[in-house]
Amino acid sequence: MIGLILFAIPICIADWQYRRIPNIYCALIAYGVVVERIIFGIASLSTQLTALLIAGIGLALRMGMGDAKLFVITVLATNLIDLAALWYLAISIYIVAIAHVLLVWAHSRAIPHSIPMAFSIFLGSALYLAARSHPFLQEYADALVNSW
Repeated sequence: MIGLILFAIPICIADWQYRRIPNIYCALIAYGVVVERIIFGIASLSTQLTALLIAGIGLALRMGMGDAKLFVITVLATNLIDLAALWYLAISIYIVAIAHVLLVWAHSRAIPHSIPMAFSIFLGSALYLAARSHPFLQEYADALVNSW
């Protein structure tokens, strides 16, 4: 996860300027994430395989190869435990992408043919991580309510 945060800005800049994500960024992030998964384990192999399937469908729908790799690496880094979490992550990424298209359309009055998806992947992942339910947060909320 640290690799994603560390390389988020250079990846977004490269994707914005050249409409491609250099493989060196994906490789460096992947090395860190794979080491982390070797140490801490994979929560759900079926979720990872489904992420590969979603990335393949995205490629068929003209998503960039770097964006597909970044999506799979993001899913591996977040170590999602079930398919519902994967769908929430994918939906949050595509909501950010749709908002990006709408903002570009509102600014230039033309629907863009392509957008840099790296920003949508990072922002959608951040929104997912911020909004997901976490047991510690639920325990804190229960303790706060019960203390009154």
